[in-house]
Amino acid sequence: MGYYLRFITSDDAELGLETIEAALKSVDPKYEIRLGGNAQGSAGDLLFDGDLYGEIEINGAGEELFNEEMGELAESAEDGDGDTRRVLDLLASAKQEVVVRVLWQGRQSEETLAKIDPLWEWLFVHYQGLLQADAEGWYDDDGVVLAVD
Repeated sequence: MGYYLRFITSDDAELGLETIEAALKSVDPKYEIRLGGNAQGSAGDLLFDGDLYGEIEINGAGEELFNEEMGELAESAEDGDGDTRRVLDLLASAKQEVVVRVLWQGRQSEETLAKIDPLWEWLFVHYQGLLQADAEGWYDDDGVVLAVD
């Protein structure tokens, strides 16, 4: 299955992996997104100093997978503890999501997540949205918005 993190935004400004890679390289030039074989260039591997930290993908409104995920996330948010309305409003107006399937590769979780954190930090600065962490909940740049089981 895997552990997934998703940044969901309702902004109209389109996200692209090239833009994300440039942002990460501005933090540290050792970051790289190696694009997968799909035609749109919306999926790839997230690497730091040649080591694999995750698989990254961008999905948008109108795509079947995106629509299914927004519905599933809304269902799970309804039973959460916190600002359910804020999360449901975002999901109803969501335009895009940046999804990372975290790959531990034998590393400790904190070590791995620390290499992915600059992505979320950049997204929070440049886009309105929330970060969803599997089996944990929803976060904004100040902390927990909605905890889920």
